[in-house]
Amino acid sequence: MNDEIAHAIAARLKNARFVLLIPGTNPDGDSVGSVCALRFYLETLRVPTAIFCPTPIQQNLAFLPGADEIKNDPALLAHSAVDTIIVCDAGDL
Repeated sequence: MNDEIAHAIAARLKNARFVLLIPGTNPDGDSVGSVCALRFYLETLRVPTAIFCPTPIQQNLAFLPGADEIKNDPALLAHSAVDTIIVCDAGDL
């Protein structure tokens, strides 16, 4: 990734109205950690976020900071404020 692309992504995230983060189906620790870390970062920018996962998070991952904020409600996909969706570490959706 070149600097121009990186700056464009950063600008898009800083100006987003609402970011929906998705770890993919049956996420492992890397996926859950990725979306939670990105959510914490976006919160420091004061960007509203939510995390949607189509399947429940495994109980052995519940200790990860922010894992308790992951929702399984598909209505998040149609949330009217969402203008940016980021899928992290997913082999398939």
